[in-house]
Amino acid sequence: GGGGGVGRGGNSGGGGNASVFPGSKKPWVDFVHANTTAQQPTKAYQKLIDACRLSVEDAYTREGECIGSYAEAAGGQPGEAMRYFTGFLSRARKIDGLLPAWWGESNSA
Repeated sequence: GGGGGVGRGGNSGGGGNASVFPGSKKPWVDFVHANTTAQQPTKAYQKLIDACRLSVEDAYTREGECIGSYAEAAGGQPGEAMRYFTGFLSRARKIDGLLPAWWGESNSA
């Protein structure tokens, strides 16, 4: 249930618990933040996809919530994983320095 925050919430991937990302000590936040200097787009996307996967796993393991790809695999709406990832990127953009300096709006589309 809930609003679909980055590490917990509903299936849509929008809104949610704002405290999950900022100031969080979730391992996937540290994983992305440590790799923001990546100058290769492919590497940056790989790190963000892995971080998103970790957030989905974290939500399931810690909270028992099926979000993103887990929600889709459990019979949720087709495209749920992509909607969650899009929301994940949107929230990541709001954290100063988390994404590479070259990251722009077109990279999240």
